Amino acid sequence: MAEKVLATPAEPRRLIMTREAAKIIGCGMSNVRWLGKTGRIQQWTLGPRSIAYDLEECKAYRKRMDAERAKAQKEGRQGAGKPRQGFAGR
Repeated sequence: MAEKVLATPAEPRRLIMTREAAKIIGCGMSNVRWLGKTGRIQQWTLGPRSIAYDLEECKAYRKRMDAERAKAQKEGRQGAGKPRQGFAGR
């Protein structure tokens, strides 16, 4: 399980909440929480019910997944998961 990391002033980062991370990555909020718990993206615990994610890390994760999907399509196989739909804003 991923280690909980507290944000410190020594680490200047642009932190975003789960909803914004879901929009950037192109998945649901529960998937973002799962990515954080499994260590695929780093998460920061701000409070008992507040989890934040680094904006640049979310963009980098999306870029990696898009590249992996494009490579898989080029090779004639299905990529990791379905194509990105984005957050529906329910």
